[in-house]
Amino acid sequence: DDLQWGDASSFGILQALITDYSNPNPLIVVGIYRSNEVDDSHAITLLLHELKGGMNNEDDNGNDTSGNNESSSSSSYQITEIHVGDLGVNEVKQTIMALLAIDDTPETHDLATLCYRRTHGNPFFVIEFIKMLEAQRLIVFSLGLFQWDWDLAKIEAKTASTENVVDLLQTKMKEMPR
Repeated sequence: DDLQWGDASSFGILQALITDYSNPNPLIVVGIYRSNEVDDSHAITLLLHELKGGMNNEDDNGNDTSGNNESSSSSSYQITEIHVGDLGVNEVKQTIMALLAIDDTPETHDLATLCYRRTHGNPFFVIEFIKMLEAQRLIVFSLGLFQWDWDLAKIEAKTASTENVVDLLQTKMKEMPR
């Protein structure tokens, strides 16, 4: 996680583990990094480029197209990249419905739209924003009604200064004990 903060030495170890063809035990490496914090000269980008360049290339029929005659069974590995973007309003709504165990209603959609505007769909910040709303009692669970309740206009007014995720984090940091 957070490979964008890794250093060259750590990536060297990772590369050695991935390309250790003599290891009889298969290894799966799952790495996560924020692509918006990585450029072409970053160590993770260079590692991925080098690993992709060192892979055996096969066509759809399994024929080696790399130009070398090495056996693909002794030195092959696979890199799969999955690019995950921000959530849309519907995904934010689904997240809220899952977090609060609520149904899909117009009110839920309105709350999701507001959360989306405040967090720009960043999954981490959507969850943090919901936590903040609960901590500030802008979303409350009514035991009498056995359901979550909120006033969207009140949330809109109270979170107007939280126009983006940076504001949200600054607000949370100010509330931390010193």
